Amino acid sequence: TPTLRIAMLSDGGTFNDHSFNQSCREGLEALLAHGLPLYVQFYETTGEAPFGKPLAAFAERNYRLVVGIGYFMGKALDDVARRYPRTRFISVDGVLDDIPPNLLLLTFRVDQCAFPAGFLAAAWADLRDPEDPAVACIGGKDVSSVEPFIAGFRAGVDYYNETRARTVACHTAYVGSFTDPARGRRVAERLL
Repeated sequence: TPTLRIAMLSDGGTFNDHSFNQSCREGLEALLAHGLPLYVQFYETTGEAPFGKPLAAFAERNYRLVVGIGYFMGKALDDVARRYPRTRFISVDGVLDDIPPNLLLLTFRVDQCAFPAGFLAAAWADLRDPEDPAVACIGGKDVSSVEPFIAGFRAGVDYYNETRARTVACHTAYVGSFTDPARGRRVAERLL
C-alpha cells in the first residue's frame, strides 16, 4: 500500500496552542496511531502571513492531501486548490461560496456547543450571586467565524433567563488576537 502524504498547516500559530490548531493535530495523530500508511508533515505558519506559498509548495511536492486550519486560510486554499486540481485540500473553518471539487470545507456548528456553555455559565452565576448574576464571553477577534460562538453562548444565557424567569447579564468582549494570551487574561480580569 503506498503511503499517503498529508500536510497540515496551522492558522498562524503553533500546534501546541491548547486550542484549535492542537485539536486538529491531535485528530490527525490519532489516525497515525492506528498504523495507517501515512506520512504527515505539520507546518506552523506565523501570523496572518500569505498562506498561498506554503500551500502550493506542498502541492508541488506531491502531497495528496493538504489541510489548512482556520478562517484566514480559506481564500488561499481556494486559490491554490484551483491551481492544483490533482491535489485534495481541506479547509477547516473556511468560508467560501464557490468551492472547487478538490476542496472540502469542514465547518462546525459551534453555536450548538456554545449554547450549553452559556446556559451552564448563567446557572452557575445565578447560583453564586443571585442578587446580581452576570457572565461574560470573550472572543479572540471580532470576525465572522467567531460570531457563532458568541451568538450560541448568548442564546444559552437568554434561554436560561427565559426558562428560569431570571435576568443574568451577559457581557461580551474581544481580545483582538487569537495568539495573545496575556491580553486575553487582561480582558478577562477587567470583566471579572
